[in-house]
Amino acid sequence: EYYDYVESVDTNEEDEVDKKYHEMSDLESMVLNTENQLPSQPTKPALSGYPQPRKGGWPYAGPGLKGGAPMSEMDLNDDCSVGITTREAGENYRVAGTRVESEESSITWSKFGHLFNQDLKKLIDNIVAEIQFIKLTEFQEIFLHSIGSLKDVFAVVNTGAGKTLATGIAALLLRKVFNEPSGLIIVFVPLTGILEEMVQSEKVSTAAITMNGKMYGIKDEVRVTVTDEDILAGKFARLVMHPEALKNSNVEKLLLQLKQQKKVLGSFVDEFHVMQPNHWASFRPGMEEQTARLRVFLRKGGPTGALSATATKADLDTAVQTLGLRGEPVLLAESPLQSHYKFVKLRRPSDNYGFEGYLDQKETFHPGLLDQLRVIYINEYVRCIMSEEEPKHAVIFFRTENQLILLLNYLRETLGVSNARSAPFVSLVASTPPVTEMVISKRKGSISLYLTTQKNAHGC
Repeated sequence: EYYDYVESVDTNEEDEVDKKYHEMSDLESMVLNTENQLPSQPTKPALSGYPQPRKGGWPYAGPGLKGGAPMSEMDLNDDCSVGITTREAGENYRVAGTRVESEESSITWSKFGHLFNQDLKKLIDNIVAEIQFIKLTEFQEIFLHSIGSLKDVFAVVNTGAGKTLATGIAALLLRKVFNEPSGLIIVFVPLTGILEEMVQSEKVSTAAITMNGKMYGIKDEVRVTVTDEDILAGKFARLVMHPEALKNSNVEKLLLQLKQQKKVLGSFVDEFHVMQPNHWASFRPGMEEQTARLRVFLRKGGPTGALSATATKADLDTAVQTLGLRGEPVLLAESPLQSHYKFVKLRRPSDNYGFEGYLDQKETFHPGLLDQLRVIYINEYVRCIMSEEEPKHAVIFFRTENQLILLLNYLRETLGVSNARSAPFVSLVASTPPVTEMVISKRKGSISLYLTTQKNAHGC
């Protein structure tokens, strides 16, 4: 009846909807409390979205819920019936969204002063003046001093730190260090977007090679064909390509010619962590194999650089082996060596138990998806809201709106909040009225939990 009512009212009448919601909630409570004894078999509540009764009280009873004592965490997890233990879930929650900042996490000359070289500084200053660039960051300066000293470098710095420009200036610097004005560097990239960004650079002449071996450059904002002769003549200081392009016989022939003429002055791998076996190499196996061949084309003494916005210690160790580095590279780490994302895959409770769980004829309770969500996040979220603490923000995706509505109702009842104008949690679905979306947008700073079926809600 409640949902039929919601469908019939005007989208602006939120207060009336809230009033009807509470009327129906009270009605349901009256119906369920008319029985002196809880049923031994599951019953369908008058309104979907409310917990099933069980022996000893409601399994999710808490503030705002009628029933007995709440189901303990041991009840939920003693047999790991929700796919994860409380301790594991607690540790996952603890590290979620954290970033370890320490004094050692920045890249400054005070820490890397031993890499400074006065002669290199003059060369770098001249190049910066030639390309009419205003000022390098400390990271870019230290990176270039390392490359100019012909040291292998691993740079783990945040997006926007200037890695792309740093590799371009490195190409111009190595031309001066090796006294080879027609030399170039080779840069492996995993994404076409990165390749396009580099080839459109106005500061450093760059040519690109697609996966199928076609070469091109940009002139007056128009894509133009590039020939082998253009590359060998030194018209481009940077050659950027997907690793798989090396499978093309024409590309391999060109790189062998460059090798014979000792014109490959440096090799670089952007976003090197995704080329490892436990990353993209699992579905692009050619990436790791061809990346391992990159240094073959280097002239003697040419440095290698590996860049990423994120990497783990294991990624670094694997990359050292993949690239065939003999010595320890210079490590420039602006942020902690950790992955941006941690993925935990859990077996969800059976759909046979419903969203709220199932009480069988033997009075054994089988947890549902709500129990799993509570252990993973919802319990701590509710505790923070009730204690007026700031919870960790989250977006929970649902395949359909049915289960989203059930969780939304559970949170409304538990926290005693149902109005999108004030609730710390909101739902975003295809049927969300424009007026409500506008309200949510205006107060997004105070919203800590989004329940959604929309992929673009990841940007909330």
